[in-house]
Amino acid sequence: MSSHAKNLTTQLLQAEVAARPVGLVRFIIGCVTIFAFVETFTFLAKLANPEVLHLPYVAAMPELTSAHLAFLIPATLICALLFAVGWHTRLTGTLIVTAIGFVLIYDQQLYSNHLYLLALLVFLLTLGDSGAQWSIDAMRGGGKTTVQAWPILLIKVQISVVYFFAAVSKIMPDYLSGQVLVHVLHADFLATPLFAAWSPLMLPLLASLSIGVELFIAFALWFPRLRWVALLAGIGLHGMIILLMAWPHPFTVLQLTVFEATIMTPYLLFFQGTSSRLLQRTAVQ
Repeated sequence: MSSHAKNLTTQLLQAEVAARPVGLVRFIIGCVTIFAFVETFTFLAKLANPEVLHLPYVAAMPELTSAHLAFLIPATLICALLFAVGWHTRLTGTLIVTAIGFVLIYDQQLYSNHLYLLALLVFLLTLGDSGAQWSIDAMRGGGKTTVQAWPILLIKVQISVVYFFAAVSKIMPDYLSGQVLVHVLHADFLATPLFAAWSPLMLPLLASLSIGVELFIAFALWFPRLRWVALLAGIGLHGMIILLMAWPHPFTVLQLTVFEATIMTPYLLFFQGTSSRLLQRTAVQ
């Protein structure tokens, strides 16, 4: 490893960022986790029925019973609440990641992209000492004004990766033609006279627009002059997803809102002037 690379690595590991935005993100992600667990345990309770097909990743995985769920559900919800308010954040964050990991390997039918992303975010927030501000831990004397930057940088990179690969994975004939959207957009929206009349043009346009917006957000969040535009683009994109795919069905709205909140909450971390400036300074050196 060259001296320049060593210097960059050392500075990245030693760099710090303001703790308050990280604490705010922890609070919101903790609240999102509560709703994610409510959604997940709705399906998990169904799998506790012996008559329902069970598809474990590991053959030796024990079957959950109603008695197990009676303990697991309130315990995980309490952990999520305590993580949100910042009480023993490292412990509760570790327990949340463990619980989500168990859910993800318990049954193949329980896998969801947003649950996997949520586990990564909670893990990195736990590593990043997100309880240093806006938390009970801080009120009890464990507060700090700054925290290590590298876990926060990894969160930001993860958000960009999600948007980038979400866009790239859509670049295929079926999606670009709008045929995929026919199967995912709400039937009431597809049936509106205006959309029905213009669907041959609107479906490909919506498909291309969604790809362009996701690619834009993936990169624009890193540039100060484009961040507010990226924020507005994200609000528009995810708002339209909920409106056109879920509304007015409450449970579907909950599912999509959990994902939209999971992916958008870390936007806040891009607005605290972080490690991008560190990278620029190091590159000059």
